[in-house]
Amino acid sequence: MKMRFLCTLLLGAMQCLAQPNVHIRGHFEGFPSSSYQISIKLSNSFYSSSSIAKGYTDSHGNFETDIRLETPQKVSIDCLGYRVDFILSPNDTLVFCNPSRTQSPQVQGRTAALHQFLYESMLLGKDSLAEKPLVRHMSLDNYSTIINDLADQYWDRFQRTCDTTHSFMKTYVMASIEGQKFIRKQAHLRSQGELYINEKLPFKLLSDDARISDSYISSVQQHFLGTSLDMGIVRGAFVIPDSTQWEKAYNTLSEGLQHLPQTRELTLAQLTHRSLFTRGRIGSNGRIKNFQGLFERFQRDFPNSPYLGAINEAIISTDIRLKPIEKPKN
Repeated sequence: MKMRFLCTLLLGAMQCLAQPNVHIRGHFEGFPSSSYQISIKLSNSFYSSSSIAKGYTDSHGNFETDIRLETPQKVSIDCLGYRVDFILSPNDTLVFCNPSRTQSPQVQGRTAALHQFLYESMLLGKDSLAEKPLVRHMSLDNYSTIINDLADQYWDRFQRTCDTTHSFMKTYVMASIEGQKFIRKQAHLRSQGELYINEKLPFKLLSDDARISDSYISSVQQHFLGTSLDMGIVRGAFVIPDSTQWEKAYNTLSEGLQHLPQTRELTLAQLTHRSLFTRGRIGSNGRIKNFQGLFERFQRDFPNSPYLGAINEAIISTDIRLKPIEKPKN
């Protein structure tokens, strides 16, 4: 495990030494002399991002830098807690301006049409229809028709206005639209209160390549698991579910995704990682012990998985020794 971690660091160092192949010129309105950071998601992780460039805007909020990408992917740029996302490929040039926190970035140049489409379709940025349904008091069938029509319009616009010869981009957009449809319909069901419990949304599983879209992977998990693993802080107390819930969820994903091995591995890795943070219990020695049952099973099922390092790091990071409680003085 240590060797895998060292290899990850070595790869990161090699990337830093490699020649840049993407030029970025940006402007954050109202952020003069502010720190910014550019990050990409690690190929052997599923949540963690790696910072590949950082610096400060000038007195007008402008900055300019070069980075290196090995493959097309999502690139996040943070400026004082304000994040914007872009889909970039090797040899791209990105020129953008952010008028304010409430507006989408305005992109110029070769990627302008793509990013205008992605933000206006809410495939990047905040999806207001996933937070608040378009129409609340409507049957699921009628609401699904509206959402499906919107998705068809998005796909049609993508084909008319963007370069569809790029396989990565085509797969990313198709998968993101599919995930967005499902998540929007789920939001509508939840707005109906108790009525949504007995409803089952149809879902279309795509190829393994679709796993590059975070919204698609999220919808896959919601499709198979529903809200049974929604847990966290409730009335100031941490909810710790029965371990059988995690085992059942693991079985459900494992069986349902047998024909999609890479999607299966990714979703099970995410489930295992999540279980480590919600299954904490205090041992007799005052050390928090993670529930490692799923991790041990994941190791057996995927002994060569690239996600093992990230999961093991989560185990180490949550294994915290608690200070003993002092007795009150008389």
